[in-house]
Amino acid sequence: MTPTIKVKAFTRIFFDKAKVIDAMDKATHTALNKAGGRIRRTAINSIKTVRVKVRDLSDKERDEYRRACYEAKLAGKPKPKLPQANVSSQPGSPPISQTGLLKQHIYYGFEPSSRSVVIGPAKLNAVGKQVPSVLEFGGKMVVKTRSGRLSVDLAARPYMGPALQKNLSFIRSEEHTSELQSQF
Repeated sequence: MTPTIKVKAFTRIFFDKAKVIDAMDKATHTALNKAGGRIRRTAINSIKTVRVKVRDLSDKERDEYRRACYEAKLAGKPKPKLPQANVSSQPGSPPISQTGLLKQHIYYGFEPSSRSVVIGPAKLNAVGKQVPSVLEFGGKMVVKTRSGRLSVDLAARPYMGPALQKNLSFIRSEEHTSELQSQF
């Protein structure tokens, strides 16, 4: 399933909008808001960021990092972050964040036509706009390399499906979700 809702459209269906609150009773609003928020948070938390360890830096990089730390300390600023490691997750496990965009753009909102909650990554106007879908389900995508473009077949690294599965028992256990249980 490819993300089809753009960020601007997603913001119109957020649960704190008056139009959304007026479209349903309080119990349904609470249940859908809790379910959407919990699944979103689980998906975001499953996507890890891997940082390089100081001991893995080259001598030159280590010296530059230590100098930057010292200068930040003198200036009363926080210590600079280490660079991200250039690694990938194993197929079948959640993806490792490379840029942070995927984690930043997972939203949830109310879908009035089906009276349900929509949770997932927003469609981005970027070169890799098919990335969220390919990560979740696997498939072919084109990546940029130094020598041009390369078509790669990527195995699935699901993050939304497992987040839903992990929260199904919570969703089903809520007293006020009786009408929602039929959808799950």
